[in-house]
Amino acid sequence: KEEIFELDEDKKNKLKEIAKEIEGTGKAIILNNSLNEIKSVSAKMLSGTLNRIRVGINPYTHSSGSQMREKPTAVVIDGTATIPIISAAEDATVQVIVAKNFATTDTKIKLVGF
Repeated sequence: KEEIFELDEDKKNKLKEIAKEIEGTGKAIILNNSLNEIKSVSAKMLSGTLNRIRVGINPYTHSSGSQMREKPTAVVIDGTATIPIISAAEDATVQVIVAKNFATTDTKIKLVGF
């Protein structure tokens, strides 16, 4: 069952705090429905990481080193949400992206600038 993620003020503030913490690091943080970190990656690697999540990593294979059985709900990026990142996020059912800039706003994902 698809969990609805309500982006209220508290969650927005928490996301912006995370954004401030990673500012200047060039990182991207992938968060679950409770806004807990699932994975931290370089922003350059984000679209590839999101594509791997979408494919669904087999929980029995540990070769990728990514145990990501939790669904990503939000992504915080220190930098620009590029079109490849946004489309990979859509495919991975991400519901919120927080970034400094957005290459497009043509998406169903909620976009939050910081």
